Amino acid sequence: MIYQLLITLTTVNILTVSAVEDWRSPQLKSFSSAQQDCAVYLLLSNETVQQYVISGYPDELSSLKLINCILVQIHAFDELTGIKDHVITNFFDQPGSCSEYVGRTQECLRTSVPKHCEGQPFERAYRSFQCYYRNYGSLLMDTVRFIPYEQVDRIKHLTESFSIVNTSCKALRELSVGQGFIVENIADPMYTLAVRSGFYDREHGLYLDRLYTQFGKPALLSDATRQCLVRVSQQYQTEPLRLTQLVLQCVESEISTQSLFTETARQVLASNSSYCNVCEQLPSCVTMTPGVTSAAVTTTSAPLSTSTRPPYPSI
Repeated sequence: MIYQLLITLTTVNILTVSAVEDWRSPQLKSFSSAQQDCAVYLLLSNETVQQYVISGYPDELSSLKLINCILVQIHAFDELTGIKDHVITNFFDQPGSCSEYVGRTQECLRTSVPKHCEGQPFERAYRSFQCYYRNYGSLLMDTVRFIPYEQVDRIKHLTESFSIVNTSCKALRELSVGQGFIVENIADPMYTLAVRSGFYDREHGLYLDRLYTQFGKPALLSDATRQCLVRVSQQYQTEPLRLTQLVLQCVESEISTQSLFTETARQVLASNSSYCNVCEQLPSCVTMTPGVTSAAVTTTSAPLSTSTRPPYPSI
């Protein structure tokens, strides 16, 4: 009996770990793993890549393309805005308390990196990386870091969260026009979104470091924000209300989830395959009047569903 219990507990532990690792795989990544992926994409041999590493990533075309690929993989470079300081710095070990390395890095970026449209994106990515590589600190090759989401992925995750918790068509219509951003409408999808995307769990709370990597707002790491989280956590004990109040009271001004909810609801309602368009339309009603050769057309709004949880399948 004890043996069977141990087997059961071991199985549960394995399943729990597997679930965690399943989430981690796309959004937690090391520089070296991104480099390995890019070597495959760019048809570079292991020997070539290792030589680049030993040589400090020399100024050669394939080396430039390798660095560009890595920065794209870890979402640390944008072709329009350039290097994302709040992302790339996660992959460097800063040299103690000295802050001169920050100034040297910024000066290098100003003087060494071609302006937008003055050079190929991969060249700008490479020059930017070299500024950090030579000035900011030691490159952390194997340390796993959180990779920020692109906007299209954030919308996809919220769309699926709406579906998972059966958000009503009434709530979606209100959200789509910038209204209805109230706890009743947003608590369930917000909690699902935060857990699924790795920004929150019930034991740890909000991951402020990941939020900072995602949004780059220094206020997220401030003492005031941390104090707010402690206060609100003590005030609200149950989910999803606890997470929702943590977001609304402590970080909403920095991460603007309301705009994400509005844009996502608009896209859901714009889809021809969405439940709300197919099954809960607001149609025009055409009434034929007896004895009249032409149709008398009257337009009325169909009543919204009265159920609190209408079925809302994935779109």
